[in-house]
Amino acid sequence: MKLACIVLVLAGLFTPQASAQSLRQHIEGLDGIFSTAERNAATDSLREEEAAIFIQSDDALLKITVQSEPIGVASLCLATDGLVRVLHASAALGMLEYHMDGQTWGTERVFEWAMRDTALTPSALEARRTYLEANGWVATTSRMGNEEETEFLIRHDFLPEGPLYLGLGIMPMARPMEIIGLPSASAGDCARGDLVRGPAPQSGLRFEPVSWKPVERH
Repeated sequence: MKLACIVLVLAGLFTPQASAQSLRQHIEGLDGIFSTAERNAATDSLREEEAAIFIQSDDALLKITVQSEPIGVASLCLATDGLVRVLHASAALGMLEYHMDGQTWGTERVFEWAMRDTALTPSALEARRTYLEANGWVATTSRMGNEEETEFLIRHDFLPEGPLYLGLGIMPMARPMEIIGLPSASAGDCARGDLVRGPAPQSGLRFEPVSWKPVERH
């Protein structure tokens, strides 16, 4: 009985540390470099001629890696039937939520920009961890790692309830007036120029989430 109690106490001491270590590894791996090991760990993907999305999921986090030609802006749309969250990653991070408003979608907010530091110093890593904790997601910004890759970390408890769909709009660095949409045939206003490059419209958008990439929850 005494031995069993000691085992339980030790388990209580070490389990939180293991979870913290896992989160730390995720934050340290958020460097804009999509390694072979990370590619092999991907559980799903959407690959087209101009761009690709790789998805990895564990108990706590969804990791999405975007690959394309050098990326100026990666604008990720996460959606259910009634909610679209736009996660914008360029020189800074920002998020908007759009809701159905009749036949179109709208928001009452504007982007609030944060997380411009591209360093991998302890203080920068801690800032990304804090941003993830406070906002439910974090991503690499431009000039981090490879110009052809943008990485997003998203907490599962941040994801909207219900069937989940993913769309993408990319502003190429060398062609800022063009937008690459994914899925290319159905991204719709997720790849709308002013939503991706700004200023983002507050009304009149047309999203069809069910036509985007379905995402399985862990």
